[in-house]
Amino acid sequence: MSRLREKLHRLYMSLRRIAPPEKAAAKLLWGQLVAAARAPVFYRDYGVPDRPEARFEMVVIHLYLLLARLKSETNADKADKIVAKRLADALFALMVKDFEQNLRQMGVGDLRVSGKMKKLMAAFYGRIKGFDQCFDDPILPAAQALTHMLRRNLAGSDQPNRGEATDGMAAVADYMVAARGVLTALDFGAIFTKGVAWPIP
Repeated sequence: MSRLREKLHRLYMSLRRIAPPEKAAAKLLWGQLVAAARAPVFYRDYGVPDRPEARFEMVVIHLYLLLARLKSETNADKADKIVAKRLADALFALMVKDFEQNLRQMGVGDLRVSGKMKKLMAAFYGRIKGFDQCFDDPILPAAQALTHMLRRNLAGSDQPNRGEATDGMAAVADYMVAARGVLTALDFGAIFTKGVAWPIP
């Protein structure tokens, strides 16, 4: 069994301990997250390429912001901390399931899905690390650091339109900063029961 398979197996086993209300909250959050990532304005006005690679990047952006908010519950009381951790695990599992389904719908055969998922997961963890560095950059403002990163990864997802796509990356970066502020201001209880009303780009 590959490392990825082992990790996912452990994650799926841990999800069996999640109570139905927590699973329902995770599904609500995932649905809201995906809808926000697919907002037409990103693709119509900001120059995000309307291709699978770029749509993956937009989902990762929103998942990163939500996971960062859940991670901030480490200073909360023990009960909220446990629930936040389980929500984060459930969201990750939903992401993996969604990505696998999308690959199969795109015609990727069973023998190639594992290899494709390894690449997607490597990209996911790379983006998470990169976004953390952008928000913690000691020199550049977060929006500026994010713009540089998005021009490499998001606009570069579609090489033929790369020059056109880079113009809107500053707007996507500003959106990320604004969304982070919105999530930070939300009470964890409200996130759990009502989900997240993502800001309008």
